[in-house]
Amino acid sequence: MAKIRRDAIKEGRKIGRKVGEEKLALLLQKLLAQGKNDDIQRISVDKEYRKQLYEEYGLNDLNAL
Repeated sequence: MAKIRRDAIKEGRKIGRKVGEEKLALLLQKLLAQGKNDDIQRISVDKEYRKQLYEEYGLNDLNAL
């Protein structure tokens, strides 16, 4: 039972990382298309601003990815 649980946790983390990477890539694409280089630089260091932009660009719905 414990191995199954560990495997499930490992798989969940793997999926979470993939979704996070895709979400960030989509945000970067949107910002690049709009020439918002200052925002790109800021989201690399400001987690709260990054969260704000995820919301603003409608990227919080994980089902949309």
